[in-house]
Amino acid sequence: MEAAARYGSLQLVMLESTDAGVAEPINGSFSGMLGRLQRGETDVALGAYALTPRRLQHFRATVPFLDVESRIHVRCGGPSGGHLASGLARLWSSGLFVFIVMAAAAVVSVRLLATRCSRSAVTALSANIKLS
Repeated sequence: MEAAARYGSLQLVMLESTDAGVAEPINGSFSGMLGRLQRGETDVALGAYALTPRRLQHFRATVPFLDVESRIHVRCGGPSGGHLASGLARLWSSGLFVFIVMAAAAVVSVRLLATRCSRSAVTALSANIKLS
């Protein structure tokens, strides 16, 4: 923001929002930074605002300059972390989980090797056979 202000020979005054500034207007006016922008108290509102049809009626937006992913985290069960987490923790502590993972890796490796070896053996065998 400071570089953009210097580039455009503009005065930069940073204001903090008193709230999230994302509420849709119920009485025709926005709150937070969008409210300041609507009332003419500021020229720019910088934030992760969704471009709703109502907001696009009142404001012009730039092209997106930042893509932010949002996730919802949900607590599972009690303080132990839920059924799945506690079950995996019990398997891990008993050593069974490590054994299962190692066994699965061994099975996959053996199958890959067997497939490659059998293909190369068939190719070599068919190269030595002469058809009359």
